[in-house]
Amino acid sequence: MKRIKLKCTRAHLCLALLMLVYTVTAFVNLGALEVPVTQPQMTADADGGHKGYITYVMLEEEVPLTSMLLYKGLGTAGVTVYTSDDGGEHWTEAAQQVCRQLYAWETVPLSCTAQLLCISIGGDDVLEVFEAGFLSGQTVIEVTAGEDALFDEQAFVPMMPTYENGMYFDETYHARTAYEHLLGMEPYEISHPPLGKLLIACGIALFGMSPFGWRFAGCLFGILMLPVLYVLAKRLFGRDLWALTAAALLAFDFLHFTQTRTALIDAFAVFFILLAYTLMYRYYSETPAELPYRSSLILLACCGCVLGLGIAVKWTAVYAACGLAVLFVQGAVRRYRAGERVLPTCLWCVLFFGIVPFGIYFLSYLPYFSADTQTPAWKIFIDNQIYMLTYHGGFSEPHPFQSKWYTWPLVYRPIWYYGAKSLAAEGLVSSICALGNPLVWWCGTLCIPVSLYRCVRSREDRFLLIAMLSQYLPWAFISRPTFIYHFFASVPFLILMLVSALKVLSERMRYGYVLTVVLLVGAAGLFVMFYPVLSGAVVDRGYVLNVLSWFDSWILCY
Repeated sequence: MKRIKLKCTRAHLCLALLMLVYTVTAFVNLGALEVPVTQPQMTADADGGHKGYITYVMLEEEVPLTSMLLYKGLGTAGVTVYTSDDGGEHWTEAAQQVCRQLYAWETVPLSCTAQLLCISIGGDDVLEVFEAGFLSGQTVIEVTAGEDALFDEQAFVPMMPTYENGMYFDETYHARTAYEHLLGMEPYEISHPPLGKLLIACGIALFGMSPFGWRFAGCLFGILMLPVLYVLAKRLFGRDLWALTAAALLAFDFLHFTQTRTALIDAFAVFFILLAYTLMYRYYSETPAELPYRSSLILLACCGCVLGLGIAVKWTAVYAACGLAVLFVQGAVRRYRAGERVLPTCLWCVLFFGIVPFGIYFLSYLPYFSADTQTPAWKIFIDNQIYMLTYHGGFSEPHPFQSKWYTWPLVYRPIWYYGAKSLAAEGLVSSICALGNPLVWWCGTLCIPVSLYRCVRSREDRFLLIAMLSQYLPWAFISRPTFIYHFFASVPFLILMLVSALKVLSERMRYGYVLTVVLLVGAAGLFVMFYPVLSGAVVDRGYVLNVLSWFDSWILCY
């Protein structure tokens, strides 16, 4: 039996160190691992379509109350707070609010002094309410309510709701739907294929329905992108130095960090797109002597499976299919000229890139089929495709953070995902914004014409140009509002174009390698500088406004 030897080099150790540092940075303060889980028994009305709960709270003493915090799951809750100063003979309404936030602490403003309170909660047939608490200014009022499940986990009541203890941005769609898949419910968010939400559900299954749980899978895939990009860069440029440079620049990219730490589906789609291009590059670049016929079929089969996984996450992977098709044709022509019969390969690719991806895509809808056993599976599948086409084609509502496709590489308008409004009065901010690392994006954009010039004679630059443009140019024809995060799938290839230019400069200039070091240090420095608005860390508002807000179009905090 032949033994396989694994050779560990200094480059591998450097990559491992880079991944370790990035992993720690990405997982630190990712989100709370524990949240309230017990809930009071709601009483349903006669037809079971409405649920309600009433409870009374006696505080240790009469205190001024400024707000009530409610942690709620699925459903919409109408909350009414009453107070009494005569032992319950008469009640005064202190607050009334419809709470819509999911798996996050929602604030119900109060302005009263009370000791005895009555809380009335009513909602729909899937109402989940886990915990409530009271604040007096910045002080959490401890409630001792015996076995009342609405007040039995007071240790979780925060002085201030943050991204660490609740959902923000589109997590309310994707993480919620992931949880619904685990529960076997009909999904709420159906504007994208199911696989991304199923991957988020894996994190929830491991760590519970908590911020850490629903963000875990995306963060993990963000980490795994680093070695994939390393492998692709190593094949492109042949040296560990450039492979490590590419992986490091991706680790220092702002959008990569923010996007993968949020429970969105983009991280999975970009990972599969990058992996598919990595697999296709071998077929595109190697001769039949380097990659025999049978090995090439295995490689193409894997590429087709990965592409199917990407499309089952998000339709943006279809753009990658176009680029992969161009690369396949070029690779097939090259192998044909080398004497290989490519017709059988083309016939196999009907299976690899047609039937297999469709099968993966169709199977990703199994949670839809199991949640609705009354409707035929084929009808559920077709109806959802029609809905997605209609939804994305008809989406035209303007958004304050929308931006045109040609402004993305310039980092013209970031999108603001999260902001803690309650900190503004104290002169502090906690923000999470999606934007690119200006040094990486601007320098990478300048290298696009270089790759365009070199693509005639350079197979590597031709590959990068095809990959980059296939992910980027389709957005020029999209009429719906678009955002800077749509550039996410193009960023790895922009980075590779930048590395390609650095490689050329280093070969032709005496101090070319110094530019690479300067770029890496500068990108890392900017990452540290902008870390607060990428991670939600609490910092002085003046720092964000005066140091980080470089342009008027950059709205990074309240």
